[in-house]
Amino acid sequence: MLFACGTPRRTLYAGGGGLLSSLLSRAAPRLSDKIMELVGTVAQQKPQDPGDPARRDNLYAPRVDALRGSQDVHARKSSTVLQAQKLHPAILLLGVVGAGIAVALSRPKDTSR
Repeated sequence: MLFACGTPRRTLYAGGGGLLSSLLSRAAPRLSDKIMELVGTVAQQKPQDPGDPARRDNLYAPRVDALRGSQDVHARKSSTVLQAQKLHPAILLLGVVGAGIAVALSRPKDTSR
């Protein structure tokens, strides 16, 4: 949050899922909407578990005892996509070029030619 507030950047993606959904919504908006409709709610809510009734009153103000959600999933403190966005563009470009060279060199040589 501090990085986002202190950096004059218009767009900052929170994780790979945020980046992919943003790219998909630009390329194919209707497909993106349909995927979100079919998968989004199911992934975030459990029909058999409406949630803890004692934790439902945090719409207008955060609750002190509700630091973590009630879902049983692991969430990372930061994502690779977020960390890559925080790098200087030149360093990020060097990393992408280096990764491309490493992949090209690691491919087996075709000796049939």
